Amino acid sequence: MTKRYEEREWNLPLPECSKCLNWDILKDSPLAIYPAPDKYPLVEQEERCRTYTIGGKQYLKPFRIDYPGLREAISFAHSKFIDGSWTKDNCKEYLRVEGINKELAEEVLLHAELALSKALRPDDEVEGEIREHRIPQPEQYKMMSSPPLWR
Repeated sequence: MTKRYEEREWNLPLPECSKCLNWDILKDSPLAIYPAPDKYPLVEQEERCRTYTIGGKQYLKPFRIDYPGLREAISFAHSKFIDGSWTKDNCKEYLRVEGINKELAEEVLLHAELALSKALRPDDEVEGEIREHRIPQPEQYKMMSSPPLWR
């Protein structure tokens, strides 16, 4: 490495190393995977799958965080909570791994819980409560929209 620096050959690719990732954490390598948190849910969808199972233990692989991915994570966690596939703890852990902070994850789950409560009640009963203003913020009964910066 010192020789490359002295000769100013910065544009050459780094040599492959079997002991490190050469700062490329997105590289497809067994060195990049790490144990999944205990409450991390199993994700079946191939495009959302960031897990490997080795010896019966679940591992995660690194990924690039971007705004479309954050929006998709909120939507995915919301739908998994609504259909009963994931618990609240599963959703929180999934959202944390996806890069969403604790406060926003709590808000996502609040909206999901309210949407689920609405789904379990007759529509005319809920709509009547909204019209009578006994439900102060009816938008809370829908999936939370992503922050404006993410759009």
